[in-house]
Amino acid sequence: MLFLLALVSVVGLGLATPTNYNWGQCLCLTGTNVNVRSSACGTKIGTASSGQCFTSKASRLTSCGYVWYKVNYNGKDGWIAGDYLVTSSSCSGSGSSGATGKGLCTSANIQTVGRVVHGEAKGESITGQLAVAYTIVNRVKHNGYPNTLNGVVYQRYSSGYQYNTLDDSNHDRAWASSKANNDATYRRAIQAAEDALCGYKSDPTDCATDYCAYDPCSATKPNAYWDVYNKKKIGSHWFVCRRSKTG
Repeated sequence: MLFLLALVSVVGLGLATPTNYNWGQCLCLTGTNVNVRSSACGTKIGTASSGQCFTSKASRLTSCGYVWYKVNYNGKDGWIAGDYLVTSSSCSGSGSSGATGKGLCTSANIQTVGRVVHGEAKGESITGQLAVAYTIVNRVKHNGYPNTLNGVVYQRYSSGYQYNTLDDSNHDRAWASSKANNDATYRRAIQAAEDALCGYKSDPTDCATDYCAYDPCSATKPNAYWDVYNKKKIGSHWFVCRRSKTG
């Protein structure tokens, strides 16, 4: 009796050549009625078709005559046979249009935001890291900041970058090491970035564009935060939402 994977109506497909996809890389389907499974050769959890795209979670297993890859499937882990996957530059058309509708859910953007999260919030909970990632998304939407992700991340002030970690050479080395080793701190930062940019998880700050290590609305720290509202403390950071330039 043949064991049918029921991935597609194709018989006798050969073993795919193993490929090591990077965490956050965009993988798109080439087959129709492709089953997404809970594990390599495991229980079916959904079905996808040609043109749908998913972000890689950098895991690969060989089972049942297929090479399987772990992806983010609707915010949870799913496994798809590599025979039906090709790389793409953007996951914005994947059924998750990105948190802002601006096509933010791309591999390059996930790496960029992951780098910021790694430096700014490495010791925070996943919710705290997600909150930091969402400040970038919210700035892209806000009329007081650049309207592109790179414009927001690399915005400079007289004292340096808005996200201070980008001025820190020690962080550059730590980030490069974590990425090369695919260690836990790298994976958590990338996951938070992906969840924010692709809209897999909701914004725990509601609307924050700014955060700091002290209460920005306190009487002792008025400075540039005078126009903030909806402040919220998550982990060691205070998150605040700025009104629009006209509000």
